[in-house]
Amino acid sequence: MSAFCILVLSKSEQPTQILRELLPHDTYGSILFSSSIAQARRQLLARRVDLLIIDTPLKEESGIRFANEIAQRSSPGLLVLMNASLYHQLAARMEDAGIPVLAKPISRQALYQSVRLLCTLQQRIRRFEQETLVLQDKMQEIQTINQAKWLLVERYGYSEEQAHRHLLKQAMDRCVTKYAIAQQIVNKDKQGGSL
Repeated sequence: MSAFCILVLSKSEQPTQILRELLPHDTYGSILFSSSIAQARRQLLARRVDLLIIDTPLKEESGIRFANEIAQRSSPGLLVLMNASLYHQLAARMEDAGIPVLAKPISRQALYQSVRLLCTLQQRIRRFEQETLVLQDKMQEIQTINQAKWLLVERYGYSEEQAHRHLLKQAMDRCVTKYAIAQQIVNKDKQGGSL
């Protein structure tokens, strides 16, 4: 696991102190504290945060509303701590929104295990996001190459096989990828130029 950054939003620094004591510093290098949503927003903008823990209730603002706002994003991971009385009223609705909730009082061990579990899940999500980006890039390449082939077929009378060979030959001759050649063909066509 790479070093995780955890942000604790709470009216008390106690959850932050507990996490700093329990979690290994080499894996959980940054455990930050915020006492207000405004301060938490600034910290979220300033750096990558892997897990946001919202310890409700907050002093002046609704931690539940903020949790719902954060849940709409893909990052960071989220954990809400709430009083047992509210837990029974809100937990199912929050979990339906993808927000894990723990009832307070919570044991140190339960907090520790929950944070470790959520960070592990965040690691997997991050890996899937990277794989998705790679697949999206590959799909973009395939679309551009196909678009260039069809331009060669429609505008220059190439057969599909000739268009494919043309892209390959140009790529080999210029020591670039087929995708780079396809991009040049598509861009020239957009600008009204010819090959």
